[in-house]
Amino acid sequence: MLIRSKLTVIFLALSLIPACLVGVLSFNRYGNYLEADRLSDLRNIIVYKADRIETYIAGLKAELKIAQGLYNVKKNFPVLIRYAREPEAPERLTAKKILDVQLQEMQSILRLSNIILASLEGDIIYATDPSALPKAALPDEAQRAFREAKNSIALSDVFFDPLTNGLKMDIAAPITDSYGTLVGVIAFEMNMGPLYTLIQDTTGLGQTGETLIGKKIGDQVVFLNPLRYDPEAALKRHIDIGDTTGVPIQKAAQGSNGDGRSIDYRGNEVIAAWRYLPAVGWGMVAKIDAKEAFAEVVMLRNLIMLILSVVFILSGVTAFFLARSISAPIKKLSKDAEIIGSGNLDHKVTIDSRDEIGQLSRSFDKMTGDLKKITASRDELNREIAEHKQVKETLANERGNLQRIFDCVSIGMLLIDQQGGIKRVNNAVRSWVGKDLSLLADAQPGSALGCIHALADPAGCGHTLNCRSCAIRNAFESVIRSGKPVHGIEAETVLVIKGEPLHLWLDISADPVSIDGKKHAILALSNITRRKDIEREITRLAAYPQLDPNPIVEVDYEGTVFYQNPAAEKLLASLDKADMQHEFFPWLASVLDAFQKGYKGAAIREVFVNDTWFQQTFRHVPDMKRICIYCANITVRKRITEALRRTNNELEAKVAERTAELIKAESDLIDKKRLSDIGTLAATVAHELRNPLAAIKMASYNIKRKAGNPALEKHLNNIDIKLSESEQIIDNLLYYARIKSPNPSSADIYDILNECIAHAVDHFSKHTVSVRKDIDALQGIPFEADVLQMKEVFANLLSNSFDAMVDNKGTITITGKVAEGAIRVSIQDNGAGIDKEDLHKIFDPFFTTKAKGTGLGLSVCQQIVRLHGGRIDVASEKNKGTTIQVTLPRIGAGTDIPDEVSKKC
Repeated sequence: MLIRSKLTVIFLALSLIPACLVGVLSFNRYGNYLEADRLSDLRNIIVYKADRIETYIAGLKAELKIAQGLYNVKKNFPVLIRYAREPEAPERLTAKKILDVQLQEMQSILRLSNIILASLEGDIIYATDPSALPKAALPDEAQRAFREAKNSIALSDVFFDPLTNGLKMDIAAPITDSYGTLVGVIAFEMNMGPLYTLIQDTTGLGQTGETLIGKKIGDQVVFLNPLRYDPEAALKRHIDIGDTTGVPIQKAAQGSNGDGRSIDYRGNEVIAAWRYLPAVGWGMVAKIDAKEAFAEVVMLRNLIMLILSVVFILSGVTAFFLARSISAPIKKLSKDAEIIGSGNLDHKVTIDSRDEIGQLSRSFDKMTGDLKKITASRDELNREIAEHKQVKETLANERGNLQRIFDCVSIGMLLIDQQGGIKRVNNAVRSWVGKDLSLLADAQPGSALGCIHALADPAGCGHTLNCRSCAIRNAFESVIRSGKPVHGIEAETVLVIKGEPLHLWLDISADPVSIDGKKHAILALSNITRRKDIEREITRLAAYPQLDPNPIVEVDYEGTVFYQNPAAEKLLASLDKADMQHEFFPWLASVLDAFQKGYKGAAIREVFVNDTWFQQTFRHVPDMKRICIYCANITVRKRITEALRRTNNELEAKVAERTAELIKAESDLIDKKRLSDIGTLAATVAHELRNPLAAIKMASYNIKRKAGNPALEKHLNNIDIKLSESEQIIDNLLYYARIKSPNPSSADIYDILNECIAHAVDHFSKHTVSVRKDIDALQGIPFEADVLQMKEVFANLLSNSFDAMVDNKGTITITGKVAEGAIRVSIQDNGAGIDKEDLHKIFDPFFTTKAKGTGLGLSVCQQIVRLHGGRIDVASEKNKGTTIQVTLPRIGAGTDIPDEVSKKC
């Protein structure tokens, strides 16, 4: 191989190998970090969406359980089944109306498309929106859910609704009647729109990413949602299990969780995270094209390749011309030597350089001149020629070897005398400054190399103010002065190369040498600018953890702390050993154990330190038995999660409160219907009995008038008494049945009470009962009410108090007060009292513990007081007495009294 080729290869290797090594290491490290970061983002996205979907489905199941146990459903659904073939039957219409009120409101609150009730045979008996039902049979998935719901809550797969051209899903559960007998199925039918909005949200997924769901059906995975690249994919697109495409959704649908690089359904390489959702049996995948995810890596690779290409070209050109400048004079000298050696002593070697090769050429010329002057004999001449030839060859070889060695060195070499003048430079220096030795001879180093200070100052190198600190000048002057070598000086210089200022870092070495008894210095200048640039870049990259606001800690497998960034030192102070009991390291022992056993992935844990939540990510440091702990501040995310939890609890409480109100309204409606039925029955019975009793009364009167028999007189009187009692019972029944809305007018509650008390005292004059009044507070109080109905109420209540007296003896206390717009009248006795188990039944029609009476008195009182917007409260204890409190509004009939007002009164 030629010298020029060898030099070119050496120069290229010295410049390219370090550049390639740095580029490859930087590219690999950045690629690994970017992939880990992208996968972490995908895992967070899929965990968030999976939690939202499972929470939504769990909420619907909870609401379905509430609907499953509703009283109206248990009572009225059997009625709908019984009259399924009689759509206009009054009973069916009433039952449907009751269900509409409750279930349509539930449908609206839960944003369902329909609520369906079906019989055990699969016939749809009721729907909140009948128009949304297909005329043909329900889709197979819906029918399957209805069949499975006979045993427990069943969730259908997603199905296509031909009526709305949309995708839906059913959640169904069994229904039992009031006796616990299975009578049918209730189903919530929901549109997939809300779930698709969540699933198809591409936040954080860039331009190519998407989230998709699928379900394993047989040997295939069927897509359940529209895809970013195939909007019609739902229920139409599928992938065979084991296919090389769609690998992430196959793994997720088969119950696997994970992440990594894979091939998606389009056959593109992606990075993906996948998760199985057991609540619905779906697989979910969040993915992004690898091309987009690693775009930054590709850009970095292209930049590195561009830089390496530029370095290769520049190095190649530099190496070529440097090698050529060394080999060309040697080649010419070799040809001239061949000409002279052939006997042509008139030939001149035309090499004008001032270096060793130039000196050698001039020696050749002198030698040929001396040969021509020799007049020795031919043999002597031949001998001398042979000797000169040998000397010439030896000298040429020695000078050539020295010159080649000097020029082959890739660093700049200068030979400087004790006056500072340059005597020789190698090819590296000539290449830098673009000048031959003849132009550099005897020049000062600064002027020859293009020092910007020397060129700018007329005094030149060695005389400027900057020369005192010039590392090059100080190095050779130190060698000339002390005779000792100087090595390893690194200095930054500014040289003007080819008319352009260039900032360079030089590694400077100087060694003493004696030539012809004079002191000289060999100066070696190595360009380390590239190395300094790399060092600065490494320093800059190393500063990133120092600037990171999140704590970063590095420990080995024994827990020894090797590194803490400033954020970690501020949080933990300086640690030499990780304290496993410290609140910052609760997971460290288990994680270290896992990594010691060969785990190579990332472990993620959460800790709470100094009122701050951190997400700790544990990663193995490549090629080292160490673990890096990166702590991201997730306090804000935690607070948002807690706020969502509180909002969810408040929503559940409001739903429970609303459900309780609906149940109470349903109970009140049932009570009103039952009382209406009792009233109708009472009116019918009273009407049917009045005519026979009138006939009996007339017959008794005629017998008494015509018989004139004293023996019959007693029996006829008993008949009259019983007839009077029967008529009183009939009057009570009719009064109960015909209670009407009050006809309010201005009234005086004080006068009404006094009149009723006087009437009761007169009626029960045979009783030894003490009546105490404390109603003066009611005098002059404006009051609107139906006077006759109010008298009926207080007359009944006073009559009950007198009847409750044991042995017709005791005390009755009547008190009256006014507070917060309400009037309270309390009637208290110390009679027999009421049994605790009967207390809640005293307002029921026809309930009584007396030997006589219809049991309608308190029921009538309660209805009248309610019609006036008031309420009655009863407190009683057996053998100690009873207190009845009537609370009425002052502002007129029809305004309800709140419970808290009644209690304050």
